[in-house]
Amino acid sequence: MKNKIDLIEYIKSFKRDSDILITTYAYNQKFFENHLFSRFEDNTFPLILVDYHEYQENVLDYGESKLIESKYFIEPIKCAKIFHPKLLLTIDEENINCIIGSNNLTFGGYVKNLEILFNLKLNIENKVPYKLISDIEDFLKKLTPLIKSQPHQEKLKKILSSLRSKIDSKKFSEEKNRESWIIHNLDRPIYSQILQKISGNVKEIYVISPFYSDCKNFYQEVLDDCEKINFLVQQENTNLPKNILKDITHVNFYELRTEQDRFVHAKLVYFVTEDENYLFGGSANFTKPALLKQENIELGVLTKIDMSFNEVLEDIGKKSHINLQEIKSASKDQDKKDKTEKKFRLIEVKYEDEKIILKTEKDINQINNIKIFINEELKEYPYEIKDKKIIFKIPSEDQQEFKSSAAVNIQVKVNGKKDVSDYRLIHNRKLFPANFDELNQFDIEDDNYLFNILKKLSKKKNLANFKPVLEELSGKSVFSREDKEKSILELKNKIKSIEPSEKDIDLKQVIQKIIKKKQKNIERAIDHESVKKDFEVINTFVLLNKLILYSSFNDYYPTGEGLGEIRINIEKFFNQDDNYLDILLNNNRKRIIEESDLGFHLAIISFIIHWKQNKKLKKGKITKNVKKVFDKSIIKSLKHIRNKTKIEYDLDKVEDYLQEYQEILPALEEVDALQIKKDLSSLLEEYERRDALDDSYY
Repeated sequence: MKNKIDLIEYIKSFKRDSDILITTYAYNQKFFENHLFSRFEDNTFPLILVDYHEYQENVLDYGESKLIESKYFIEPIKCAKIFHPKLLLTIDEENINCIIGSNNLTFGGYVKNLEILFNLKLNIENKVPYKLISDIEDFLKKLTPLIKSQPHQEKLKKILSSLRSKIDSKKFSEEKNRESWIIHNLDRPIYSQILQKISGNVKEIYVISPFYSDCKNFYQEVLDDCEKINFLVQQENTNLPKNILKDITHVNFYELRTEQDRFVHAKLVYFVTEDENYLFGGSANFTKPALLKQENIELGVLTKIDMSFNEVLEDIGKKSHINLQEIKSASKDQDKKDKTEKKFRLIEVKYEDEKIILKTEKDINQINNIKIFINEELKEYPYEIKDKKIIFKIPSEDQQEFKSSAAVNIQVKVNGKKDVSDYRLIHNRKLFPANFDELNQFDIEDDNYLFNILKKLSKKKNLANFKPVLEELSGKSVFSREDKEKSILELKNKIKSIEPSEKDIDLKQVIQKIIKKKQKNIERAIDHESVKKDFEVINTFVLLNKLILYSSFNDYYPTGEGLGEIRINIEKFFNQDDNYLDILLNNNRKRIIEESDLGFHLAIISFIIHWKQNKKLKKGKITKNVKKVFDKSIIKSLKHIRNKTKIEYDLDKVEDYLQEYQEILPALEEVDALQIKKDLSSLLEEYERRDALDDSYY
């Protein structure tokens, strides 16, 4: 048996745009952000569920992050003892990836320790076990009420909805005789579920666990249902209760040795029955709160297995018989950790509209004299109580403090006595600093993100402070780069140092400067025949011409010059001898041209020019000869890309791109996709009726 896995490398195979849920007892923020978070796209917003007490102990360290509660979310889960399940679930259009095991979201759990993992990769195009997916769904549904923060609960519901959307009963196997189960203890204890599912009486069990119960009754209850327990322990890395087990019969002890003495954090129980063998593994240690009660929250997988225990052991280590007295124990017992409750609970903290909005478990009508602490620093912010929420108004000079995550707690008086809440990280979906709040109101994934910002800023009298931000924004090409997350972080860090400008400017100046920069970028790419950043160059071409169209329709561009600029851009990109389209094709970049939908953007831009010039011709603002010059550029460029890429202008796709342009150019609302296809086809047919496009025609 050789089933070892490099978990970090394996996760790299997951789709970057997956929905992501992780549950863990312990969480290491720096490990996650440096090694896992970058594997997924910036707009996936992973949800991480962690143990409440671990969260409270480490929340001040989490507050140093610039990503928590902005680019991914953390929810502390409170239960009778500890929240302990270890799950990594990702869902994309084709696959459901589910890893259930013993590993926490730490460097030790993912790299260093010896852990047990059950890796379920379910492709929805093939027949997959419906009931396993149903098991996962059941666990998530039962978890949902334990999530107190509304944004976090909505995120879990979205993941649940994504999971359900993959369920098509026609594609799932019937599973008349199940061989595997995903088991949790939110309804009833794990061990009783295991005994119910396995067939035949249990002859003996083999146990590997770093933590053991110090309750004598626990071992006696287990022995009531099996003949013998075999313990495999790692010297000095176990809390096995020797003083209790010395009085219990029908137990054997083995020393477990691992390669390079890796710390064994795996938790598994191997069942030998009269009929078959079963393996259970996951988060549950061999303790009463984990297996016989519902005090912890645990998750694991039970599966029938054809291999003997010694075969299972091959990937873990080697065992040798040992006497109980020879075992060297460590004084570790995770389940006995002090969980004394001293504080009331904040269930949600959000940063919105220059306010911090809190929800608490306490009846806020009974509390007064509320003080707020940000990262343990007292802040004298004015507050009001409204709709069962405490709302703190943040003064402008303190807005900068919320560029990164922050831990909040409050002090109150209840019936004259002081009381202090627990901690909660502020949920803050802002992308840019608060002094550029207009930039935070739009979706970075929107293709027209920049134009929505320009519309907002067009109503401002002075854009002096926004000019450098817009220049940085346009220069970074954050809309198209694969390393979008890194680009946004670089941009945010640079914006921090921007000083307000004393010079008044208008939007026209800002836009024209961005246009000139984009034109130079394209010219440089053509001159150097650069294909290294081909996708970025194509997106720059699209954004450049969108900006010119937007400027022309809103009188931000010199009268009559806008469409002429676009015609020149099209000539350089498609028609001149050293055009960029041919540079791409000569370097085997046809796939990039197709994936970027350059042909569709060209079609829409060409139609807008043709449509606008027809209107001008009717009003006598241009001559027929001027219009013919524009038509010639349009026809040559469309014919060039059509012949080289064999593009077919699907009507639905034309409609999609038309809507994108209509958002920034409302005058196009009178146009439909059929008109675009018809008008462009007429132009091309006119060309086909002639042997060549020559000056005698034009």
